[in-house]
Amino acid sequence: MTGHVEGHAAAIMRRDGVREATLYINMRPCLGARGCAENLRAVLPAGTRLVVHQVFADGSTKVFNYPGTGDGLEGAP
Repeated sequence: MTGHVEGHAAAIMRRDGVREATLYINMRPCLGARGCAENLRAVLPAGTRLVVHQVFADGSTKVFNYPGTGDGLEGAP
């Protein structure tokens, strides 16, 4: 996940105190136990939200919502 834009966005959100952000990317968030789809909620602080739009060649999108839980962050309440 650290090599993907979603993980970088989560890190920037934590660093800068961003509460909500939206990404438009050309691929779906990756799947699997170590993937973005499985882990983004845990690395986003509680009360934050990252919205990812997968953009298709025809311009249509599929939306993925990731509300932060902070469960994967050290020292999270």
